[in-house]
Amino acid sequence: MLINTVILVLRDMLPLFILAMWFVAYLSPRLLTVKSILPITAVGIVATLVFFSFAARISNYFDGAGLELFLVILISLVYVSLLLGSAGKLNNLNHNQFSDKLLLIGFCCLFVIKGMNFLIYFNGYLSRSSNDLGIVIGILVAFGIAASFSILCFFILRWLAESSRRSILNVLWALFLAGSVTQTVPLLAQIDVISGAESLWNSSWLIKDSSEFGHILKALMGYEATPSVRFILVYLGSISLFYLVLFIMSTARFSTMVKGSVNES
Repeated sequence: MLINTVILVLRDMLPLFILAMWFVAYLSPRLLTVKSILPITAVGIVATLVFFSFAARISNYFDGAGLELFLVILISLVYVSLLLGSAGKLNNLNHNQFSDKLLLIGFCCLFVIKGMNFLIYFNGYLSRSSNDLGIVIGILVAFGIAASFSILCFFILRWLAESSRRSILNVLWALFLAGSVTQTVPLLAQIDVISGAESLWNSSWLIKDSSEFGHILKALMGYEATPSVRFILVYLGSISLFYLVLFIMSTARFSTMVKGSVNES
């Protein structure tokens, strides 16, 4: 039970920790500070508790598919907010405050998603288990692993940033975004919005989805041991969309700079 608790809590908390490290190390270092992290966490906890309290009622909508559709909307909002916010920051556009707000929206929505998963697991597991101490120890161990791995990610990202390896950072960030949005695929298949398809391959013999390494890779880049065709299409499409938006904003920034230089002359 201790191992199960560690793995399940790590599954929900690690993506949130990694996203925070992306903000601090590369995208917006001033966004998550000691002063701002406390109110942001408080807002996330309150929002999570509110949505969790209405989870049973939400699930009754749309013929029992309400909760899954709600999570799909939240995941899509996370992707769009992080995509637009990061593209604006990476292109050093003048509306950086708006980009920061978009990044915060994405962070808070991801907080709610992972927080709800954590509460649903914790509430159900606690009601069936008599070993409360084992659950508490498992949660603490999982948080320790997530914090340690996040610190390692921070130093790697900072090293890449200080080494001017922006192209590598953009690829890794695009993979992180793709991994976040592909979570909609199993949810939509679960409620029969899209049909389930056979997997293209099975890499469980190498790394299982349920293993520690599987959860780490999933948090980093959306690893799936048995991906379907739709999963691959969404994954590749989200990566392409990131670079398309980055190119469009870069072109817009270049045009603004040219117009400004012409007006000055």
